Amino acid sequence: DGSFNLPGGNMMLDLRIVDGQLLITRVAPDSTASRAGLRPGFVIIRIDGAETSKMLKDFAAQMNKSPLVRSWSPGLKDFLAAQMMLYRAGGEPGTTARLQYLDERGQIRETAIEREKPSGELSPRFGYLPSQRTEFEAKRLASGHGYIRFNAFMMPMAEKVRAALRGFKDAPGIVF
Repeated sequence: DGSFNLPGGNMMLDLRIVDGQLLITRVAPDSTASRAGLRPGFVIIRIDGAETSKMLKDFAAQMNKSPLVRSWSPGLKDFLAAQMMLYRAGGEPGTTARLQYLDERGQIRETAIEREKPSGELSPRFGYLPSQRTEFEAKRLASGHGYIRFNAFMMPMAEKVRAALRGFKDAPGIVF
């Protein structure tokens, strides 16, 4: 269907590259990943037996072959690499992904996660950007502050962010 992070979005994790490592930055509540004990801050070192460090190096080598991609910022390259790791780990809902990771103590752990149906809305293509699953969350925290979270700033997200900002006009602050 031309989407970018399908089927990989169905592990219910957000991943980022930090210091060359694949770091979990968010685990969807009530997901199989959450129930398996995965938490933000854990470092994924293997996906289905494949070393993430090798996959990241291979992906970087592929990106550097393109003159256009070579000109991109390191942050954008890392974002795309993390998305490719999600895609690599994807599969049909109901199938299992085996992850090896470092926990908060630096101990190597393993778990199996049942892949879930992807969440979020599928964005339209925008220029050279493919469609992708987008997630948006806005809520007022107990302190009265506004909280806005989204995973990709695609065009349909703009109106949701504007509406949330209008709703938080009386908030003492907003967390993005």
